[in-house]
Amino acid sequence: MPKLYGDNFLIVGDSGSMLSTASLKGIHLAVASGICASQSIIKAFEKFDFSERTLSYYEELINDSLVYKDLYLTRNFRAVMQQGMLIGGLKIGVQLLTGGLCLSAPKIEKDSDTTMTIEEFKNSGNKSCAQRFDDKLDNELVIDKATFAYLSKTKHDEEQPVHLVVEDDVILQNSNIAEYGLPCEAFCPAEVYELHVDRQGNKTLRIHAENCVHCKTCDIKAPNGVITWTTPYGGDGPEYNNM
Repeated sequence: MPKLYGDNFLIVGDSGSMLSTASLKGIHLAVASGICASQSIIKAFEKFDFSERTLSYYEELINDSLVYKDLYLTRNFRAVMQQGMLIGGLKIGVQLLTGGLCLSAPKIEKDSDTTMTIEEFKNSGNKSCAQRFDDKLDNELVIDKATFAYLSKTKHDEEQPVHLVVEDDVILQNSNIAEYGLPCEAFCPAEVYELHVDRQGNKTLRIHAENCVHCKTCDIKAPNGVITWTTPYGGDGPEYNNM
């Protein structure tokens, strides 16, 4: 779990990795961490001191709450799943019996470090998404991205500023596009990223932020950490039907 406090700030919920990998649930942990944070803030107001030293009380409360109890038991779940469904599944079974103990859990790799360059992908013998699925598209069981974005019924203010920030245009052009072939275009589920090729063969990125379903895959998976997801302005998110 990352450090959850510092001068003038506390991190709660999903932002602090408070998600139970075993159950894929985190709302109860977010609520519990919010309660701990509010108690810490009240103490800081009483002292009129919002320094890291005072706000460290938050970590004490977290460690004595159901947040720590839930997450400690599943602390190695994600790590072992890097070894595949069979071995990872067996090790998860052992952890359920030992209270989360695992003697040979591999180090968790950053998702962006596992992305292959174009050359590495060609030499791997793997098939692209288009090769695997395009001939199976029936828009019933296998759905294309445009249909998926439509069926999600997400709606945004299309005039809002783009909330997907490109940190370095040079790295994006020279590495993410030239070396990696803009993998964001492949793994984004809602066609937010488009690799545009003009008549001269120049390749550029176009961002269709109005399609975004806020999965944050681009922020996590893009090589070089070149894409940063930010909260849409005003804290806005997609307007799903019936919500």
